[in-house]
Amino acid sequence: MGQVEAYQTQIGEQPDMYRKDMMYMSIASLILGLIAWCIPPLLMNKNISSALLAGTSFGCCGLAVILQFIDIKNFALAGDVSAILDTIGMMMFASAVLVIVTVGLNVFALQRRTVRR
Repeated sequence: MGQVEAYQTQIGEQPDMYRKDMMYMSIASLILGLIAWCIPPLLMNKNISSALLAGTSFGCCGLAVILQFIDIKNFALAGDVSAILDTIGMMMFASAVLVIVTVGLNVFALQRRTVRR
């Protein structure tokens, strides 16, 4: 039995668990994205390490995007191609916005921090 068949058998036995996992992935991705956007204002504080905060912001952003890839993988393993086709466009757009805004906020915050010194 291949990986896809084994996963489909597991999902067939426990459909509620599958839905909960997908829901938790989406919620975790949203929370990590919000954390990535909330950290840059802290960068303007002179008492906090800018490298640590910028790295944390980019790390949260990266983890949020990775969770989206895991979400797509779970849809694929479940054989739910229609769910992939329904959501892939918005996932790509949301991931692009997350990365662009995170980079922009961090650059702006680091620039403001440098100017204030």
